[in-house]
Amino acid sequence: HDPATYSFWMRGMEFPLDFLWIGPACTIVDISQNVGEPASNTPTYQLDLVTPTAPALHVLEINAGLSATLGIKIASA
Repeated sequence: HDPATYSFWMRGMEFPLDFLWIGPACTIVDISQNVGEPASNTPTYQLDLVTPTAPALHVLEINAGLSATLGIKIASA
């Protein structure tokens, strides 16, 4: 598939995550930090979408705060 700004939601998640958005050169093109879990009764159409600010090919979900703890940064252009 091609790089794009694909979106995710957190339906069914029970803990917050960081999303590492990975571009075609296998570099971090964006980071969505501490994305919280929705209330269990949130209807699907009301779920917040998590979307990168730059086109990505892949996303790696890690525990919330881990990207900051490890010093992970968005790659320079």
